[in-house]
Amino acid sequence: MKFYCLADYGGGYNCLDANEFFLDNLSRNTFSDGANMNNSIRSHKWVECCDRFMH
Repeated sequence: MKFYCLADYGGGYNCLDANEFFLDNLSRNTFSDGANMNNSIRSHKWVECCDRFMH
């Protein structure tokens, strides 16, 4: 799953690995543009691959 900072798949992004079902704390993760992910996801979509993942 690829999560985006802006609506319509815009701005920075970060991904959740297909083997993970959820994350309990987004505040320790950032989008690719450096913005904090906590309460900031505006759009998301399934993707086959991604070059960065949340931890």
